[in-house]
Amino acid sequence: MGWILDSLSEVTKIVSSTNYWFGIVTSIGLIFIRHRIKFPRVIYSGGGSGTHKIEGGGTLSSHRLSLTNSPSFLGYPINRETLIVETARIYDPKKKVYEGGLMRWKDASEGKPFNTEIKVGERNDLYICGLYEKRVHHYAGETINNIELSETLVELDKSRTLEIHITDNLQRRYKIQFKITAEERRNHLQKVNISIGVKRTSADRLRQFKNGFSDMIRAFIGPNY
Repeated sequence: MGWILDSLSEVTKIVSSTNYWFGIVTSIGLIFIRHRIKFPRVIYSGGGSGTHKIEGGGTLSSHRLSLTNSPSFLGYPINRETLIVETARIYDPKKKVYEGGLMRWKDASEGKPFNTEIKVGERNDLYICGLYEKRVHHYAGETINNIELSETLVELDKSRTLEIHITDNLQRRYKIQFKITAEERRNHLQKVNISIGVKRTSADRLRQFKNGFSDMIRAFIGPNY
């Protein structure tokens, strides 16, 4: 009977110790991080634009953002899950409402312009807006009917700060904040200039610092030729 009491006493000492609970919390934290770190991570990786002739006459300009499923974490390669996009919408954080319809992807599969899959390390372009007859509207395709029915995204000579909300097949949401400006230029060949800037995150700043630091080191230790 004495050995049982001695064993219970030892167990009580272990359970009541700080190291025991620290080990439990650390283990749970590591399990959580290993699980979360494999989630897709959407980062801004550039932009693009194009011009199209549409039926009935006229020219439509489109503007896109390139989004990548980041293949790294703090500079280390990560085998993340494929991002399977169900929806992408533009959200106005001031009005707290969604605007326009579902957003379209440049390299979406046939018949599914609103859905896409982005594997780790790969990217796809998301259409932000169209410009037709000096009106900047939510991009809705290249048919004149869709263009005329689409909502105006930003008025000329004004700016707006908006968000893109992307939802995947597991209902996880990814948010990208951007600022869009439309500037009318009367004495210029391009009558309306559209600029889209994406808000940089802490991870973006860290990555920029890391790349800049690496370039600086290579400048000093690299070969002369």
